[in-house]
Amino acid sequence: MEELKSLNKIRRKTSTIPFGYVLDTEDKKHLSPISEELQALDQALTYAKSCGWRKASQWLLAKTDRYISDEGLKKRSKLGTYLDATTKENIQQST
Repeated sequence: MEELKSLNKIRRKTSTIPFGYVLDTEDKKHLSPISEELQALDQALTYAKSCGWRKASQWLLAKTDRYISDEGLKKRSKLGTYLDATTKENIQQST
């Protein structure tokens, strides 16, 4: 599992920590993915198509206990759920 975390780290580009990631404890210049939050984010983006951004962001808060605004969710949908291409593959393989 430790090996999986090191493969999925992405370089921190801004001061804001994106939804689904946490600041790496060993290296403050990298972010580590939180697989449960990324999977829930993927579900929320699908859910938003039928019910809207606000309800999807409320559902995501209830599911993960981590806040993301409806506008933040909309912006994240343009960026994609996984900020690194290999993260999605590694998370799917580990589950």
